[in-house]
Amino acid sequence: MRNLKVLFFASLLIAGLTSCEDDDEKFSGSPVGTNNIVMLKGALDTDATFALTDQDVDFTITLPQTFSDTVNVEVTTISNSGRRVRESIEIRPDSLVKKGTIRAAGGAIFDTNFKMYISGISLQTAQPYGTHYLMTSDTISIGTGSTVIPDQVLNRLKVKVVWGLPSSSNNLKLMIGRPTLADIEQFSFDTGDGKAHQINVGNTGGNNKDISTIPGDYVFKLKALALPASPVDVPYRVIVVYPDGQSYVYSGVLNGLTLDSPLTDVFKVTKNTNGTFVLTDLTN
Repeated sequence: MRNLKVLFFASLLIAGLTSCEDDDEKFSGSPVGTNNIVMLKGALDTDATFALTDQDVDFTITLPQTFSDTVNVEVTTISNSGRRVRESIEIRPDSLVKKGTIRAAGGAIFDTNFKMYISGISLQTAQPYGTHYLMTSDTISIGTGSTVIPDQVLNRLKVKVVWGLPSSSNNLKLMIGRPTLADIEQFSFDTGDGKAHQINVGNTGGNNKDISTIPGDYVFKLKALALPASPVDVPYRVIVVYPDGQSYVYSGVLNGLTLDSPLTDVFKVTKNTNGTFVLTDLTN
């Protein structure tokens, strides 16, 4: 009788272990071996060639097939340092194409890139027979950098000029030619990584080295104050932030720069009398 009890308990133990193993397989989150997996490849398109950290990137998704109900498609941006941003958009069953927006993952150095791709799909209505869909796309590489988009300023256009690794030994002079006023030099750094100027939307307000008001052309000019080597190519960016937070980035390079190089006109902002602005890249 004792032997029979031992065998009976051993049978229960084995049955319990087997049951646990089955549960682990069932709830492990992997559809492999349990579902009918269908691999799909969607199309991901964007006009963006450059975007700084958290700047909006517009994209278009095209599905390879229709579904009987709405689906959610996930798009991912990922930086070279591993920062990841995900965005999910709904696509109705009567459509194959949908536009969306995702924040750029950015980068950890001044001149680098991040990747963007379709990373998944989920169906709002379960498919029969345990069918599980996975979706990918070709990967898109988009230029980026470590520069942070400045905060918006209500009722003002903000223009910020940045370059790689600014310091006392790697410094650029920013001169601003203003309408009916003498040129001004912007000495101070804005948040440690560049120099900025603001232009009021309205036609009243101050005019000093930090803020301007008068309608007309504002020309931003660069010259070397200090260089780590000479001559040297110095990449720079002009970042413009509108009062509503919309931002634009313009990139250029000061080739063969020396301390004797003259001032270079790189960017122009035209303020109209109605408070609107026109942006012009003077290097292209």
